[in-house]
Amino acid sequence: MSSILKLWIPIGLASLILLVGCSDPGPAEEIGEEVDETVQEAQDAIDPPGPAERAGRAVDDAIEDAGEAIDDATNNDDD
Repeated sequence: MSSILKLWIPIGLASLILLVGCSDPGPAEEIGEEVDETVQEAQDAIDPPGPAERAGRAVDDAIEDAGEAIDDATNNDDD
């Protein structure tokens, strides 16, 4: 399996989990996300991402932001 595919599978799964997951992350989830970001930054320092990978990450970030915006909008209606 190519290294790019090995990277995209967890990114795709993480994106789906973020879209489906609960709207209020607990402290453990926030710490886990910080650890994930730190590990990704370390990996990028060793093996910098190419243009396609950077574009994919930008798409993932946009999807995550959209999911958070939807969660915020729907949570405001419940209050």
